[in-house]
Amino acid sequence: MTDYPLDIKVASSTITKTGRVGFNEVVIVDSPPPAGVLLVGIDRHAGLYVWLASQETINEHAKTHHGTYSKRIGSFPISDPPGYIGRPVFIDKAKIPDDLWDEILKKKTRALQAAVARVFGL
Repeated sequence: MTDYPLDIKVASSTITKTGRVGFNEVVIVDSPPPAGVLLVGIDRHAGLYVWLASQETINEHAKTHHGTYSKRIGSFPISDPPGYIGRPVFIDKAKIPDDLWDEILKKKTRALQAAVARVFGL
């Protein structure tokens, strides 16, 4: 498990062409829970859609994924997110340094989470 200095877990996922996003491994069942989860939807052409929720809230609503190992938040439209996470904050890609944005577009899985975390100083 990655150590998050502010006790915030980062979960990121690319937004589909139809404007939907979902997040895997928002809860790792057998790991000490962080204080919160930063959910980041990546729109490759526009920027980042960001939600911050407590681990309690995420755990309560997330569904089992990979057996009993982890939980996920199923796909939802960014224009109508679940009420428990509310509306996202949008960060235009123009506000993100070009080299970091390029890294976000190229990376996958854990390296992607790390690149997204750097946008927020995590």
